[in-house]
Amino acid sequence: MNEQMNVYKTWAPADSVWSRWVKPVLFMNIPITPSLTRDTHDVAWFGEFREDTAIILDLPGYTGIEKAIAFAKIGYRPVPLYNGVNPKPSEVKIGTEVKTDDLAKLLFQATPDLASINIAPDAPPVFMLDATRKGKGKAPSTPGIYDNRWNIFAQDLPSADFLRSRGIRNIMVVHPGSTIETDLEHVLYRYAEKKVFKFSRYDGFTVKPLSVQKPKAYKNAAYRLMVMLGLRRNAAGGFGLLIPEPSESSGGG
Repeated sequence: MNEQMNVYKTWAPADSVWSRWVKPVLFMNIPITPSLTRDTHDVAWFGEFREDTAIILDLPGYTGIEKAIAFAKIGYRPVPLYNGVNPKPSEVKIGTEVKTDDLAKLLFQATPDLASINIAPDAPPVFMLDATRKGKGKAPSTPGIYDNRWNIFAQDLPSADFLRSRGIRNIMVVHPGSTIETDLEHVLYRYAEKKVFKFSRYDGFTVKPLSVQKPKAYKNAAYRLMVMLGLRRNAAGGFGLLIPEPSESSGGG
């Protein structure tokens, strides 16, 4: 438990104003599989540090972790928002719906790198999301699958007022897809309503202005309820439960 706590504190240090948003669930189980091959990422396309800019990395798998470390090297504070549980191997018979094992593995593996970087307590944030968090679309039903799909909601990121109080005036989304995920759209539009932020997007090739549109069912309680009903909440926090085997019939002949 001490190792998990030390790793968690590296990603959520007590002196950072953004630590309250770091999700703890991926830090609960120490990965026991071999280390991943590390990829080198740079943010030359971004340019120099900008104290008025918050970054949201919505990238597939563990790519976002490497990218976040690259941003940390120029002065940003990485904030992991991964909220899908990484189960113990004994809990999984077939496999996970969302591959959190590599995410957890790289979080632990990249911790010494992060610890070696001197980041100011008031550094602007780089929020880390997994673009595969929703799985493959339809909710899995195969017994033995560990369903750890997850969504983000407004409370998973700081409010517009809090961002503004920290001097944030620009929000950049880094996402390779052609569209922004619906759950992130709901968060971004809350920021857009304040009319104080400028939005941009990097798709892996160019940086362009981002037009934030009002999503369907915006601030509709039924939207949140339907999303929550489709996910499996874990008692330890975050999302993730094993789909159980069907009960055998007890009828006799």
